[in-house]
Amino acid sequence: MDISEIKKLLLKSSYTIVVRKNGETFTSTLRGVDPLLKLLNENPDFLKGAVVADKVIGKGAAMLLAMGKPAYVFANVISDPAIEILEKYRVPFEYYTFVPHIMNRRGTDLCPVEKALLDIDSLDEGYKTILSTAETLKK
Repeated sequence: MDISEIKKLLLKSSYTIVVRKNGETFTSTLRGVDPLLKLLNENPDFLKGAVVADKVIGKGAAMLLAMGKPAYVFANVISDPAIEILEKYRVPFEYYTFVPHIMNRRGTDLCPVEKALLDIDSLDEGYKTILSTAETLKK
């Protein structure tokens, strides 16, 4: 599986994520952790062994990816906490742009998911926190 093909698809489209496994491709234009939550809820085994290209990977996305166990991850932008999680759970990855933290869409504070996960390293606790934060943001 050629990661460069998936990277090109991500970077030259409006997709926020591209996941490929066994010739099947999942794409989404949803923002934040929503595409990964959708994939984990609707097809939990699809991430295992898949190749993933994501526009922005913060700590929340990294935790969801670690839960899904992909074979390889590419991030256009990645945060320091996300790198720590991917390294801790031995998820192979590469990235174009490093940032200390993912910021909210207004650029005024940390991303709400990244902020909620600051002191959490457990994937189970992280998943629960991601779900509750996502629900709060939808209200």
